Formats: sequence, C-alpha cells, structure tokens
Amino acid sequence: MIIAREFGMPRKIFDQIKTHGGTAIAFLALAVYTILVITCIIFVSSMLLLGLIVVVPPIIAALAKKNKNLTFKRIRAACWGLGFLVLLFFPAFWLIPDQVYRRVNRMATLVTPQDPAVITFTDDFLAMHPTFESMTFEDRMKNATAFMLERIEWRSDFDTYGLLGHVATPAECIALGADDCQGQAVVLASMLLQLNVSAWAVETPFHWYVLARDPALPPMAAGWEKNVETYQDSGEVMPLNRDGGGLMQSWRWEPVILIFNDRETLFPVDFWQGAWISWTSTGFFYDAIFPVFRGPGIIGVLGAMYLLAIPVSAWLIYMSGEEPDWTRAARRKTAKVFFLKVLVLGTCLFGVMIAWYFLQPVIWDYTLVLAISMISTICTIIAEPWFWKKIKVA
Repeated sequence: MIIAREFGMPRKIFDQIKTHGGTAIAFLALAVYTILVITCIIFVSSMLLLGLIVVVPPIIAALAKKNKNLTFKRIRAACWGLGFLVLLFFPAFWLIPDQVYRRVNRMATLVTPQDPAVITFTDDFLAMHPTFESMTFEDRMKNATAFMLERIEWRSDFDTYGLLGHVATPAECIALGADDCQGQAVVLASMLLQLNVSAWAVETPFHWYVLARDPALPPMAAGWEKNVETYQDSGEVMPLNRDGGGLMQSWRWEPVILIFNDRETLFPVDFWQGAWISWTSTGFFYDAIFPVFRGPGIIGVLGAMYLLAIPVSAWLIYMSGEEPDWTRAARRKTAKVFFLKVLVLGTCLFGVMIAWYFLQPVIWDYTLVLAISMISTICTIIAEPWFWKKIKVA
C-alpha cells in the first residue's frame, strides 16, 4: 500500500496489478515468443524449439495429476520461461516488429538492387574492375564475391544488433561494413541483380549464400528449385560465398529451404518439411560452438552450465507448486535445497553438452533434438517434489 500511496494509485487497481500483473506479463511473453516462432521458424528454430520441449512436459505432468492450480501455475511459469528465452537470445526485443515485417516482405526489403546504397556499392565495384564485362562468367562472379567479402566483414548478429537471426537490409550492411552470412548474401545478390545477373539469396537452416546464373544461358525448366542441389552440381547455377570464401565442407551442407530475389520467392521444400529440416540439421554447431570444448574451454562450459542452472533451478522450484516457508529454519533448508538443485542441474546440463559433443559426428542430424529432449526430461524430473523426497533432499 505504500507503493500505491506513493504513485497515487487507487487500492483496487493496485490489488489487481499485484494479483494479475505476473500473469499478464507471462502471457505477453508468450505472445512475443509465438510471433518469433511463426516468423523465424527456419533460421533460429532450434533455440525456439528448446523452449517448447522444456516447458510442455511439466505441464502435461500437472494435467495428468488433474491438479488445476498446479497446471495454471506451470503454464504461467512456462510463459515466463519462454520470455526468458526471448530475452536471452533476442535482448534487443524492440527490433522484433521490424524483423517480422522484413521476413514477411523479404523480396522488397532484403534484396534491393535499386537502393541508392547498392547502386553506389556496384559503381565502386565497376570502377575497380573496368574489364568486368569482358571477363568469363566465372571470373565475374569470383571478383564480385571477393569485393563483397572485402567490404562486408563477417560479424555475428548478436554482437552487432543484440538479436539472434537478425535479417539486415543491404543498405544497413553497406553502411556498417559488416554483417553475418545473411547480410553478405543479400548485398551480393542485390549487387549482381544491379549488374543484370540472375541471382537469388538462399536460406538454409544455419547459413545463407547466393546462387548466380549466367544470363547467356537459356531459361531453366519450371520447378528447378525443387532440385536446386542438382542444378548446383551440374554447373547450371553457381553457388557464391557458400562458406565465407566460396566453398563449404560437404558434411556441413544444409538442405535449401528458401530462395528469393526482388521478383520471386521459391520454396524447394514444403513448410513442414522445412521446419523439420531446420530442427534436425545441426552440422553448423560442430565447428561454430564446439571448439570451446578443446583445451581449457571445457572449464568455461562447465562454469556456464552452473550459472545457467541458477535461474533455471529457481524457475523449477516455482514449477513444483510448493509454497515456500519463510521461517528462519525453513530459509536455511530452502537455501540448502536450492544449492543442491543447482549442483544437480548444472552437472546434468554439462553432461548433456558432453554427450552432444561426442554424438555430433555420428548422428549429427538428430543430436540437437536428442540433447533438447534430455534437458526436457531432466527439468521435468527436477520440477517434481517426489524426486527430491525420494533421494532424501527435501
């Protein structure tokens, strides 16, 4: 009530906020998460999938108990958990509405050959390559790729924008002089279109690159995108900047999900197949994330898992549905139980990471789903009071 008086807030309104404010915030977080799932289901879906697989099983367990209060509490906690995931991977959340617009209107916003910045960028390239028109098609593409890589330095979206999977416009990338593979791809595609070359930006689950085709060749058959890999292998279309310098290891080859330029969007696979591919193709992680396991980096991974276990353990204690007792003796016991849960959860998370690391070269297409499922099982068990009573901790 002191807070209510301080801000001149009527008591009834204050009581309503106190009672329902947490629920309102929880469902707002769920709304943001849902928007991200719908619009980013391909490129960052593994992170979004992590949220769903972890929060749904405890809710199912509460439904099985036919406990309405516990079910509602876990649903609310699940929404908070998804909101935490959004803040963890998308801290610059105010950019999300614009990102939704760009993904929905990708042809108009992400490949822009007529943008003044792209025209100037192309003019600079032609000034450095006055014999461009007389070169072979392969040499023209090599020079265009080299120019783009020199002008657009690779930099992660999280470092640049604070938003995982951020899609940048060519003008933004040119002004900044940096972006990740997505930004590099749309700049190169836009420049090639300005040079009257048939080009498309290509999105795979964890990588973007460019397809280019010699305008002197006859048109391709309708539906060519359904066999895009075959067309690349045959030389009908040329993949550019496939992995920073032009090539990509065969084991990292990701199936093509989306192809587009400023005139058309092509879908090599249907929506559900694309979603499944993006949730199971995880070769990217092996050489992008797992090098930290080598040498002293493994200590950092262990420490990171224990740090992550602190908020997750607090969340799981809330999910258990037990009301805390704040007497002095109870506080000591609660602190001890909380410490043990952090210790158990952190160790389990580290074990999952180790298992993921060793399984990756063997069955890399499915290790991500397997690892997330293991984390889900661990969290579901830790959220149950019977587990701690059984091992005589609580």
